[in-house]
Amino acid sequence: MTQEPSNQPSNAKKPSALKWIAVIIVVIVIIGALVVVVETHQKPSVTSKPLSIAPSTTAVATLADSNIIFNPGLPAGTTFTKLVWNFGNGHSTTVTSGNGEVNYSYQYPGSYLVSLSVYNKTSMVTNNNSLMLITVNPSLSTNPAAIQGPITLSGSSAVYNNASSTGNQTIGLNGWVNLTYGGLLDPTPLTVGSNVSGDTAYTIQSFTWVIDNGTQTIADNNTGLPETINVTFTTPGFHVVNLITETEDTATGATVNGSYLMTIAVGNYSIRVNVPKVAINPNLVVNAEYLPGGLNTLDPAIAYDFTSDEVIEEIYQPLVVTNGTSTTQFNPVIARNVPSVANGEVTPNMLNWTFYINTSLKFSNGDPVNAYDVYVSVARALLFANDPGTPGWTLAYGLLPAPSISGPFNESFYWIHHAVTWNNTTQSVTFHMLPTNLTWLSNASAIYAGVNYGPLNQSYPVTNYGLPTSFLLALWENPVFDVMDYNWLVQHGAAPQNTSASYAYWSNSTTSPGLLSNWNQYVHYNTMGTGPYYLALYEPATSVILKVNPYYNATQGMLPKSKLIKEVEIEYLTSEDAAQVQLESGEAQFGTGAFPISQTSALLSYVNSGVLQTAQVPAFGLYVYSYNMAINVTGAQSYDSKTNIPANFFTNLSVRKAFAYAFNISYLINVSYYDSGIRFAIPFSGVFPPGALDVPSNITSQYPQIYNLSMARFYWEQTPYYKSGTKLYFPLFNVAGNPANDEMDTVWANDINAATNGQVTVLPVDISYTLWLDYGALPPTQDPMPLWYDTWVGFSPTTQYASPMLGPFGYDDWTDGFAYGTPGWNNTTNPNQWANVSEMWNLLNLAAESTNASQISLDYYKADVIAIKEFFYVGTMEPVNLLVFSTAINPSSLADTENPVQGANLVIYYALQYKAGV
Repeated sequence: MTQEPSNQPSNAKKPSALKWIAVIIVVIVIIGALVVVVETHQKPSVTSKPLSIAPSTTAVATLADSNIIFNPGLPAGTTFTKLVWNFGNGHSTTVTSGNGEVNYSYQYPGSYLVSLSVYNKTSMVTNNNSLMLITVNPSLSTNPAAIQGPITLSGSSAVYNNASSTGNQTIGLNGWVNLTYGGLLDPTPLTVGSNVSGDTAYTIQSFTWVIDNGTQTIADNNTGLPETINVTFTTPGFHVVNLITETEDTATGATVNGSYLMTIAVGNYSIRVNVPKVAINPNLVVNAEYLPGGLNTLDPAIAYDFTSDEVIEEIYQPLVVTNGTSTTQFNPVIARNVPSVANGEVTPNMLNWTFYINTSLKFSNGDPVNAYDVYVSVARALLFANDPGTPGWTLAYGLLPAPSISGPFNESFYWIHHAVTWNNTTQSVTFHMLPTNLTWLSNASAIYAGVNYGPLNQSYPVTNYGLPTSFLLALWENPVFDVMDYNWLVQHGAAPQNTSASYAYWSNSTTSPGLLSNWNQYVHYNTMGTGPYYLALYEPATSVILKVNPYYNATQGMLPKSKLIKEVEIEYLTSEDAAQVQLESGEAQFGTGAFPISQTSALLSYVNSGVLQTAQVPAFGLYVYSYNMAINVTGAQSYDSKTNIPANFFTNLSVRKAFAYAFNISYLINVSYYDSGIRFAIPFSGVFPPGALDVPSNITSQYPQIYNLSMARFYWEQTPYYKSGTKLYFPLFNVAGNPANDEMDTVWANDINAATNGQVTVLPVDISYTLWLDYGALPPTQDPMPLWYDTWVGFSPTTQYASPMLGPFGYDDWTDGFAYGTPGWNNTTNPNQWANVSEMWNLLNLAAESTNASQISLDYYKADVIAIKEFFYVGTMEPVNLLVFSTAINPSSLADTENPVQGANLVIYYALQYKAGV
């Protein structure tokens, strides 16, 4: 009997009501809750020895429609009457002769479990306790208008390699799982109405869930938040989940369907621990990342996360790059030379830096690079500098006038052209830095394209807020200043016109394309760079495929095109199991996030067996817990309905002190962030991580973080809340998929409850990376997170930490209410604290304006001490990343990845090489 898997929905346009529902359709159960397609080869055999099997495959990760060979691993001389391969997608093949080996290709992307059952006249053996896990990604030939998953799974406890795991596809009978479209976890959530990355003329119309265990209808609330379907399985066996996504060209009405399948094994099943090895392809490198949701954007002027930068840095190039692990030596890339006073490309006062452009370089469409490409790329970044969550401020504060180091910046046509000029004749771009001391530029003229447009229309007291010239080259290698193809940008409506009106539109707080709601969808999903690779495929929340740029021209310190690994595949997996399987088999060479801290012992077993190798790399950054001084209480109540603290709860210094003394920093460092002899974080005090320039190294020893419940209780009893006796409730927020901090949050919540004699109950809450990013960029009074785990990774310049963590309009503290006029937290309601805040800001400005190294160090020290004594942050630590990679990779090719600025937060693929003989 033959039964095909459930048909795809018709390509006919659906009624509008279907846009807002996800339907779970009943699939008829034919054999043990499994629909199968059977191929039979007659000619029974007779067994002469007990059955045993050791199934293997030629690939544990592949692309759709690619052939895989499955071998049962039968001992020599074994005979059988029947051998059944179940491919986990509703199809199986029965073999009655030969060696039992079969070829198979998966039509749809998915996460599949494969079982094998072998029979003779007297017995049967299966691999139900050692299922093979196969990851299938979209092929390069996929319809660009199709959305093909993935599915994120969570629910019943899951175990792989004797350690707890996330996203396991084996559950017990009557177990339940939560199923979520992975695109909803994307930092820019994909839901009904979202554009399709491969063809932005199409938008998502509906999601249909086909599951063989019942029927229900789930309303789409159209909030863009992760809608989750909860499914309970009451019958044992393999079940197949099929997520069908319909997209539509809104202009023509044409529709396209895409599928993603997942096997759910219900009953006594487990995934194979000892995975068979596969042959390494020296022309391919794979990173099996456990990162539900994937990257944020492919636009360099907007990207502000390592996941996005990991792809962007392979495709686009900046003016200069660091040389290997050095943070002070640079190689030219888009620039012909590294500017200096000696070569005449930097003026003696260090305020004018000229880069001569290497016009021999070409974009992947064949367009040559020119000076105006560089200018427009930088202008886009500067025009977005005031938009929340964008990185343009990192250079803007040295180029554009602003009332503070963080802005808001004057992004007018005149000031941007004063800051950056280009010359088409000499093919050069010059950056005109603001003076480092307060200066009026009332008669400054805007000169660009060789034309003097006269004096600027505004007079400004301007200063370069702490952009020491020694750090400029480090900032110019930042991905935000990667060079884009102007002609390509114009073609897709993503470049400002060279007019005052256009610049005003691009910098407007409502119309700016740098705002999330106004992003250019084509540039968000597509690329055109000069780098070693071009984007061959981007399937949101699923995978990225990079191939060698045919027009790539290697520059100093870069591998020649002939030496590049031909293809890079980055998978955004929703299961740690899948990532670990690929690493163990040799299918993947990297596995970012595959091993949480709690699975370090499992990781070390792979290291000891020679499968993997590791490198510990301190990441220049900080992990910290932040207090919110202006809580959106109504928003917090959506996570803990009992929340009843006032919006200004944490403006009380005694409250902050009580909670800080209740924080067990030793537990965080030595338990939560420690496993199997490896420590994953280093504690420090203040906001400037160890190694930051211009900061005294002894501040942590002078002001250590102290855990003392008696002190916590003492300060709590100084608060008006203690005196009222009211029971208080609120949520503590963490990013989902961060078990080390989940553990710490529980410990801290218990200690807070104990220190307050049960008066305060804190509920640890996990939210998606998407929401965490969004909430962390909200204006004061709108953030619903009263107390939240936060991270910040900058560059070695101290200003990269002073500004976001302590300064006015800071990327971090602004969200937490550090702004003049914040209700319940200002110089009227809290005059003493705000006097200290004002002094802290004054010290930061003095440090930024000074040219005396000793004075800079002293001013930063004083500002940091104020922040420490005001208990603005808790649990500060510097992360130590553990880079996990295959023993086939040459460790010497990881110098760029291990650069302190990168800190192994991402992999630099263009420098990778396999060991000789691979």
